[in-house]
Amino acid sequence: MTQRLSRALGALALMILASCSSDPLTQVMLVIDTDLKVPQEISAIRLEIQHPDATYTPFQQSFNEADLPLQVALVHRGGPLGVVRVSVNGLASADDETVLIQRRAEFTFVRGEVRELRIDLLKSCEGIVCERTESCAAEGCRPLLVTEDELAPWRGAARLDGGPEMDMSPDAGDGCVEDVERCDGVDNDCDGAVDEDDPDIDFQTDPGNCGGCGTACVGDPTNASLMCRGGVCTLVCDDGFDDCDTDEDNGCEADLATADTCLDCGTTCAGDTPVCDLDGCIGACPEGTYECSGTCANLATSVVHCKSCGNTCGSDTNASPYCGADGCALRCDAGYFDCDGSPGCETRLRDNTDCGACGNTCSGDNATTTCASGTCAIAMCTGTFQDCDGDPMTGCEVNAATSLLHCGACGNACPADPANAAPVCTAGACGLVCDAGYRDCNGDIADGCEVRLDSPTSCGSCGTVCGVTRPLCAARPDGSYACVADCDAGQTSCTNALGDTTCVDLTSDIGNCGGCGTTCAGALNATPTCSASTCGTSCETGFRDCDGDGTSCEATVPSLAHCGGCNMPCSPVSNATIACNAPNCVIAGCTGTYRNCDSMYANGCETDTATSVGNCGTCGRSCTAGANVAEVTCAAAACAIVDCEPGWADCDGDFATGCEIQLGTRDHCSTCGDRCQGPRGNRCCPDGTGGFACGNGADC
Repeated sequence: MTQRLSRALGALALMILASCSSDPLTQVMLVIDTDLKVPQEISAIRLEIQHPDATYTPFQQSFNEADLPLQVALVHRGGPLGVVRVSVNGLASADDETVLIQRRAEFTFVRGEVRELRIDLLKSCEGIVCERTESCAAEGCRPLLVTEDELAPWRGAARLDGGPEMDMSPDAGDGCVEDVERCDGVDNDCDGAVDEDDPDIDFQTDPGNCGGCGTACVGDPTNASLMCRGGVCTLVCDDGFDDCDTDEDNGCEADLATADTCLDCGTTCAGDTPVCDLDGCIGACPEGTYECSGTCANLATSVVHCKSCGNTCGSDTNASPYCGADGCALRCDAGYFDCDGSPGCETRLRDNTDCGACGNTCSGDNATTTCASGTCAIAMCTGTFQDCDGDPMTGCEVNAATSLLHCGACGNACPADPANAAPVCTAGACGLVCDAGYRDCNGDIADGCEVRLDSPTSCGSCGTVCGVTRPLCAARPDGSYACVADCDAGQTSCTNALGDTTCVDLTSDIGNCGGCGTTCAGALNATPTCSASTCGTSCETGFRDCDGDGTSCEATVPSLAHCGGCNMPCSPVSNATIACNAPNCVIAGCTGTYRNCDSMYANGCETDTATSVGNCGTCGRSCTAGANVAEVTCAAAACAIVDCEPGWADCDGDFATGCEIQLGTRDHCSTCGDRCQGPRGNRCCPDGTGGFACGNGADC
């Protein structure tokens, strides 16, 4: 944590109160600090406060090291106490909205008391993803709720100003409010002493006021820091370094692990191969290590001498270097990943484009999606759509206003096959569309449209009964029905199973087709018809009689088997799942690392991006040979060097730098890191076979 805890920004009055509070001492002092480097890593915060009434207050503040810890006064404005939600977001700068670290907390004011809520933005919390009800703190993920017992009593200023208790305006100088003493020409702690005269200010150790107010120890010396010792700014060297030339301008320039300054400024290792080890000067490096500039280095693991002396592994965005089997490599910091294949770990897998994995996009039809702790989720459905399958990738796939299976709510299915009717869902309510000549007279959709409108007891409408003088019910040319004394020309009097006598047209009536009582039957996915006194069927929407047998409408059109029309199927293609986007067959997805890089359907997902040199990792990314590279390949979706030009080697393991090391030198004789020293000889010589080997004098 920063050591400048005595320096405060002052009680920044976030005026949550809309008017003067009836209880001015009901406050929480929010104290914000960080162990990140200021301003190199962090220089601003964005504070977001949700009040108990759900209103919202944003606040943003830039700061420097001397301002920490920041203090913000949260004042209860009166009325019932409720939960206050606080979110503190650490920013690299006020102009950069990228959140480095976020801490959240919930608390309730303690009436009549001033309590302290401390929030530390810790480097150890970078990349840590906690549950929705938790936030990262020093002890790890902890609950958001901060209890009354955890809110410590505030020991600093208890009020915003020095005026009367009910006065919530900025300080008018009408009273002394006890605070921490600072070098500002004011008696902050109300003890009658100002600045240099106040014993509470330590001019012996305070680097901001070293020896006196305003004398700051400022600078960034090499391998060292400036500290206040005895009231004097003093250069303090980092471990393993010293200021051997007594020139403070270049900091602590001497590395105490080298042969020139071995453990201290006055020790220089002698001999043909001077080496400095942990115990001092030694004659030769231990087995498995090599002498590099006077130190013994393990070329297999050293990030300063990786595979060869002086080959230092560099860091990159959100990544730390290490020396591995193939040379220098990067290890992503916690919570970061390399999604673009370029050096550095640029992606945090927390947004809708990279949720939990590179390229895993959160999207769904008719839905607002979000990425929660690395998992896609649906935040909200659009309009009347609902998520009934629980799969965020399909979005809100059901329109509950019209869906027969989910009418009004998921799982609320309308009757599947009501009598003499088709089921419908309208505005989220199940209903019926009666077949011609039928009505739903009892209001029960379960039994469908149970009444024929040519019945003498419901002639043309529910409950219309034909009398003695007009006992028959006949269909009229305009499609209506009327009670008549006798059937019209072209109609025949038929008695149905219920004993009702009606007038029907035997050429078109599906219940009396060609003769009384001859009922036309339906078929699979088809409704019955009667035309010219002959029964037939009519396919329902989305179905066709593709086998031509006339018995049913067996084929779904469009579908994979009948995409462009009957018997026009989508043929399977390699490494792909297919779909019909009528009238065209399309590729819906690719298998594994295969991709459809040429955008053609016929050859499917033709490219394996795990091995394709021209499309390595993704379509269009080509592995282009770098300097002195003879052959390249694509392995596990990453470009790699297979072979170098003669006399060259890839020692840093970085594809982008190519074969960067020339062999035949003392440091890299036959291979990377093959250093000529000791009994093998101190020179690198041609071995007569086109290679190189270590030797001495005449051996070369």
